[in-house]
Parts: sequence; structure tokens; C-alpha cells
Amino acid sequence: MCDKNLIVRTRDTKTQTGLNAEERLVNLNGAFKIDISYLNEHDFPLIVDDVFTTGATTFTIAGLIGENGRDTGILTIART
Repeated sequence: MCDKNLIVRTRDTKTQTGLNAEERLVNLNGAFKIDISYLNEHDFPLIVDDVFTTGATTFTIAGLIGENGRDTGILTIART
């Protein structure tokens, strides 16, 4: 488990519904910040998302973690 302050939303965004993949990425630009100091040296961050459509949110957050020299994973679980 990681600290809730590892990933912080820095601004509200409009709903992703109805946006294409490129518009979703633009909508999320600058919407999150990462404080990598909350991770231990051997932690492997796993992003858990309840809905994976284009992956814009998860890829944005994974990119921020990657910019800090860390690998990460993405997990989506769905039930129909």
C-alpha cells in the first residue's frame, strides 16, 4: 500500500466521456503530480483503474512515475 499523497490531482478536468484518445490526453495534461519520495527503493507501483477505455488516465500517471525513473504496472479488473 502506498501513501495517498503519492499521486495528487492538481486541477479538476472535464469528464472524459465523449472525448477521443487525443482529447483525453490533452484534458489530463498537468492534472496530476507525483511525489516519488513516498515510494521505498524496492516498491513497484501498481496503478489500479476500474475502467480502461483509451488508457489516458493510467498512461498519464504511469508516465509521471516513469519520468522519475521508476517502472510501474497497470491493472484493470472488470465484471460484466
